[in-house]
Amino acid sequence: QPETAYTYALFQDSAIPVMMLNFPEYAAMYAGAGDCGNRLVEQERARFHCDHAVVGWLLARNWGLPPTIAAAIRYHHDPEVYILPEKELPAGALSLIAVTLIAEHVISDFVDDADIVSERALDNAKIFLGTTDAEIDDFRETIIAALA
Repeated sequence: QPETAYTYALFQDSAIPVMMLNFPEYAAMYAGAGDCGNRLVEQERARFHCDHAVVGWLLARNWGLPPTIAAAIRYHHDPEVYILPEKELPAGALSLIAVTLIAEHVISDFVDDADIVSERALDNAKIFLGTTDAEIDDFRETIIAALA
């Protein structure tokens, strides 16, 4: 559902400002990571023994967001996301992650410092959703038209 996707996108990285408020050195570390998802997560784990995905999952649960959205937040940087059992990561949550990866890939064409989605992550998202390169190109053209 579009409302669910919107809510997920809105809260996906909600833990980042929370971590900035609670860890004075977090903002500098975040800036140094260049908002690159996997590099950021690695640095978070090394310095704080947790990452924004786990903190975001806890926040989502505390705020009463639907379990599907909370699960998607929890696993949005997990490289093994497509092989997790349904019990741990429902298909609906995986769909949210996959759609967001494709959107981030297309957005990187328009934003200079956008996080680049790895080819593996993009391919896995396309396979999971059954999305073709032509459909992604159509999506890109829709964005171009909207920005014109």
